[in-house]
Amino acid sequence: MMQLRRASVIAMLCLLAWAATASAESDWVKWRHDNPRRNWERVGAWPTSKECDDSLPRFGGFVDLLDNRVPGWCSLPERLDPRTADGRDATIVWAYCDH
Repeated sequence: MMQLRRASVIAMLCLLAWAATASAESDWVKWRHDNPRRNWERVGAWPTSKECDDSLPRFGGFVDLLDNRVPGWCSLPERLDPRTADGRDATIVWAYCDH
């Protein structure tokens, strides 16, 4: 009986830790860089990817680009910092931000 209670407490603590981690990673950050030096500047944060993407500057009017995004701006998950990204994270940053 004591082992069952201990297992229940451990399971509950694991669920709480997972939930806290999931909510912490839900923030998205808007970044700006001045290519080619790539001096990254954190501009703001939003709770969802869509809200962050919607806040990115866009070309207006007659410019017909794939998504009208202005180069040098991108949104990334909170856990990715383009100033320190390497390996797989650097590939993700490049895919999102090199426009």
